[in-house]
Amino acid sequence: MDSYKFTIANEKILGELCPEIPLNGSKLREVIATPDANSWTLNLSAKENIDAQLLQNAEVFLAEKFTVSVKINCTVNEPTPVPAAPAPKKTNGNGNGTKIISKKIGGEITKIASVSAGDKIVASGEIDDVNLREFKNGKGAGCIISFSLVDDTDGIVCKKFFDETSMSDAKTLAATFKNGMSVKILGSVKFDEYLKENAVTVEKIEPLDAADARVDTAPIKRVELHVHTKMSQMDAVISPAKLIETAAGWGWNAVAITDHGVIQAFPEAAETARKLAKSGKRIKILYGMEGYLVNEPEQRFANHVIIFAKNKTGLDNLYRLVSISQLKFHKYTARIPKTLLAEYRDGLIIGSACEAGELIRAIVEGKSDAEVEAVANFYDYLEIQPFHNNDFLVRSKDFPNINSDEDLININKRVAELAQKLGKPLVATCDAHFLNAEDSIYRA
Repeated sequence: MDSYKFTIANEKILGELCPEIPLNGSKLREVIATPDANSWTLNLSAKENIDAQLLQNAEVFLAEKFTVSVKINCTVNEPTPVPAAPAPKKTNGNGNGTKIISKKIGGEITKIASVSAGDKIVASGEIDDVNLREFKNGKGAGCIISFSLVDDTDGIVCKKFFDETSMSDAKTLAATFKNGMSVKILGSVKFDEYLKENAVTVEKIEPLDAADARVDTAPIKRVELHVHTKMSQMDAVISPAKLIETAAGWGWNAVAITDHGVIQAFPEAAETARKLAKSGKRIKILYGMEGYLVNEPEQRFANHVIIFAKNKTGLDNLYRLVSISQLKFHKYTARIPKTLLAEYRDGLIIGSACEAGELIRAIVEGKSDAEVEAVANFYDYLEIQPFHNNDFLVRSKDFPNINSDEDLININKRVAELAQKLGKPLVATCDAHFLNAEDSIYRA
């Protein structure tokens, strides 16, 4: 064989052969030796060109050291490209960060009362109860922005999840969401196992122009005497603060709070009124409650009754009635025996309430004029409401004598006649469960 070819698999450094001559880390890839002619051919792999004089010096050094003829060839390798940093992950409708904000969300608006689990919806309304909650789990950290969206039919909880990389964006976003802000959302309705009800996983939010907010242009402002806040469990969605702010913004002089069986809204309402007064918007809060009245404690069905405090004595007595009803008469709901209400009546104003009140039920049940008048005499004022509030009476089999709108209108006429005959004030209310600047007063 005339020559031998060796491939250097472990990339020995040429400096091992000629350590005195630095060759900038070049690799000895291959040696071809020709024994008969005592010649070597060394093939190098280098990161960059090596000076020709340096290669010649290396050839001379090796030739003298090993008594051979040496030829060194050098091939410059192309540098290995550095991988580019991965492009930032693009967000889509479910992405994180402030990309959730959209200039325009198209599609037909779905009323909240009609949504079902599995629906992809576009909904609009007013937001309330904005909350940001941070969390940590096995997959890392993150946070959730949640809020209630309320339209003129119902309310629903909306949620948006953010991962750890987008938490600063989430905090900025949460700070821009104010209670009462009008928005349009795009999202998916799912049953929430924690809430035990449907909720919306939000993909996009479009802030709506506040200029579209409803205003009260009536020359003579009304005072609503039957209003519920979200303190009425599962029966209203507006906060006490938003209720007071809206009524004051409409130019109302006063507004009532009449939650079901409780008075927890009073502190927030009082504080809101105090702040509004400092800004020049004075509004009076009528502190009341829609109670559950029974003729005797074991009565299964409780009639509704409206109770207002007209002074400090009345407020003290209202507190007593609430405490006793919650602690002593809470078999079904926090009910108030009629004898107990009579005992603590000083400083209170008692109203006949809605269709679930004792007076209208007596009328619907066909009781005699004397019996109906006896019931009405107990109250300080009598109440009527828009007759469509009571449409369910027409649909229900429990009220066979109520079959049309005319029948409902006649109930209101009968109450009005009683008020005139007995010399009692007649009050028209809305039994409002929604009250905001976008959707007016609405009875659920």
